[in-house]
Amino acid sequence: MPCNNGLGHVVRCVILSNELCKNHNVHLVLDKSKKKSFKINKKIKIINLKLNSDLAAKKNYNLEKRFEIFYKKKFDLVLSDNLIEPIFSDLKVILFCNFFWHDIFKSHDIKKLAIKTVQQKKIPILRNYLIHYKKYKNSIFIPFYGKFNKKLNIKKENLLISFGTSNLKNKIKLKKLILKNIYQFKFKKIYVDKDIYFFLRKRLKNLRQKNSIYLAKYDKKMFNSVTTAIVKPGLGIVRDCLSESIKIVVPKINFNDEFKNTSKILFQNKLAIIKNSFYESIKYCSKYVSNDEEKVKYYKRCKNLKWNGEIFAKKYIIKFLSKI
Repeated sequence: MPCNNGLGHVVRCVILSNELCKNHNVHLVLDKSKKKSFKINKKIKIINLKLNSDLAAKKNYNLEKRFEIFYKKKFDLVLSDNLIEPIFSDLKVILFCNFFWHDIFKSHDIKKLAIKTVQQKKIPILRNYLIHYKKYKNSIFIPFYGKFNKKLNIKKENLLISFGTSNLKNKIKLKKLILKNIYQFKFKKIYVDKDIYFFLRKRLKNLRQKNSIYLAKYDKKMFNSVTTAIVKPGLGIVRDCLSESIKIVVPKINFNDEFKNTSKILFQNKLAIIKNSFYESIKYCSKYVSNDEEKVKYYKRCKNLKWNGEIFAKKYIIKFLSKI
């Protein structure tokens, strides 16, 4: 199971790998530096994979070089979390793909070849039933991975600000906006990404302000204490927030098409609020913290979503394997 993308992709791979290893030999192919963040079953073998390629900037790269790792061992099946390289081999492949990177970065020269290959080979694409980008043939829609936390904690009052590990345009400007607006409203704890954390800690002079800033570890303890989150809406952080009924707030920033599409779907399903600025976003969050009635409504909407997608995926994979 190869994955060389952000933590949201790795989370899905780990959840599914932990389920599949109960009955199958599973090799998880990822950057080993990321594995320390997850509880990975000891039955799973980790193979290191680190691809230094920026799809947004580079039009050409060596496909043969990028998927050679899949030939080093004889795999019955490759489950790829939207790395497309394996589809060009003669291996049996299932894609986990709510979007293709090559659709998001429209100038990429491999886009047409990827879509054509998927269609010609009838490669199955497992996708989230609610949040996905564009229509593709061979799509199999599954629930959100993981379980929904059925315990509603009305007293949660912390804020999460998460813009992920990938680069955003005008990131410095965004950090300055956070610094300018973050203390106009009161929160007991504010969790932020690593780069924002050090940016703020370096510039905040007030000790009380410094002590309210926490490094986001994206663990159970953090999510159990957060009631609302200002995010770049990747499917990973969206899943995390929905599973803990954390109200999602998305500021209008220059996001790529994937995030714009996700924001729109969440808004249409009353699962997120979209605000015109970071100031408006944090202002909304400050009011939501004390709105218990709205918290209950949001909890019910999240609870009614479809969960345990890894179980559905496992059943499909076992059926697929039986036909090989």
